[in-house]
Amino acid sequence: SQRRSLVYGSLTAAIAGGYFLILSTFAFLFQNMAGHEILATIVFALIVVFGFQPLRDKIQKITDKIFFKDKYDYQKTLREFSGGLSSIIELDRLSMLIVDTVTRTMHIEKCSLLLWDEKRKGFKVSLAKGLEEEKIRNINLGLDNQLIKTLSKNRKVLNREEIEVRLNEDGHLRKNEEKRREFEEIKRELDQLEAMLSIPLVTQNRLIGIFNLGEKKSEDSFTSEDIGLLSIIANQAATALENAQLYLERREMEKALHQRDKMAALGTLASSIAHEIKNPLTPIKAFIQLLPRKFNDANFRDKFNAVVPQEVERLDNVLKGLTNFSRPSEGKWHPVDVRNALDEILLLMKSELSKHGIKITKKYEEVPEIAADGEQLKQVFMNFILNAIHAMPDGGTLTIATRLSTEIKNQKPETVEVSFIDTGCGIPPEDIPRLFNAFFTTKEKGTGLGLAISQRIIKDHNGTIDVKSEAAKGTTFTINLPLS
Repeated sequence: SQRRSLVYGSLTAAIAGGYFLILSTFAFLFQNMAGHEILATIVFALIVVFGFQPLRDKIQKITDKIFFKDKYDYQKTLREFSGGLSSIIELDRLSMLIVDTVTRTMHIEKCSLLLWDEKRKGFKVSLAKGLEEEKIRNINLGLDNQLIKTLSKNRKVLNREEIEVRLNEDGHLRKNEEKRREFEEIKRELDQLEAMLSIPLVTQNRLIGIFNLGEKKSEDSFTSEDIGLLSIIANQAATALENAQLYLERREMEKALHQRDKMAALGTLASSIAHEIKNPLTPIKAFIQLLPRKFNDANFRDKFNAVVPQEVERLDNVLKGLTNFSRPSEGKWHPVDVRNALDEILLLMKSELSKHGIKITKKYEEVPEIAADGEQLKQVFMNFILNAIHAMPDGGTLTIATRLSTEIKNQKPETVEVSFIDTGCGIPPEDIPRLFNAFFTTKEKGTGLGLAISQRIIKDHNGTIDVKSEAAKGTTFTINLPLS
């Protein structure tokens, strides 16, 4: 950049000039002494080693003062900032946009954004720039903090320079000890945050955050135009940050609801899963009881080696599937083979399906892996299988099919299609439009959340769910998931 070129150009000129100055001085002082050029070079080298960094910092400071006096385009900054706000909902990215916009526009190196933390009941640093991690990590400004109280009450930008002037020159403050202490506490907080300005972020008459700005690189004071721009940015940022926090809270609630739905599904299957665990334990127990008496029987040992490891592996697979399914989803996407995910759920539900006299027919065609949250997809698959069980109380056939499909309109060319086809009672036509509504259920003990959560998960994966049903013939649920 032009600034960097100037810094290093000035530095090179200063070093070269310094070298020739020292060489000339030594030539004049020690003109009759042999090797004075070598002595001058050694002295100069020592000066460069110990003086390079301070000299570089000084030159950079001077160039900052020259280069960062440029005026910014007020309207352009607001347009770009508003455009960015409208396209971002994630709290982290939004915080980064606010910090980057202000530091770039105002030419500031140090700043911090503090947001309300409900768990810690205080304002903690959400994002900082140019500040030492150790100094800001444990900052937690409670509602009784003087800086917070003042910003909550006045809702105006606090300027450290103005506070210093009032502390030094305001005669009224000298007489009012309590007011003076308040100003001193505010100044201490601003010093701790290395802030020249503290800007309240207020929405719906409530302080939700504080934006603190350090000194300008030019060392100029903040102007009324600066304060005006920052106030508008703060107003827009406060609304956007609150929306982002509400979005984050909603996602957390959805995750909790997903987990609750998982646990409810496992509760329904508790006796079947217990049976699935008990099945392999029975032969293992029998062999272990016979082991002391038949250890020397070669035929018994052969049977033991053939049966027990196989049953242990079967038990291990059930427990792994149970553990993976019950674990809260981390929200991480990775390559998933839907056929493997289906088989893991079918293993968990094997006894439940058998108990209800339901035969499983697999029609798996070769399909590529998709990018997905595997644990969430398993939750969806379990919900549809449970739905089929409830639709066939007297038994029947559940066909599960996978294939590569290109038939969905308004979709990318290829999707992985997963179908659940039951031979149950069917769904009344008037109920189909409401199937995916939260809390809609036709079951006596149903929560009405399973299909609603499943649809939400599939939408999050940019997929679709289609349903076709005929009375007394059965229902087909078809999930389409894009390859990318």
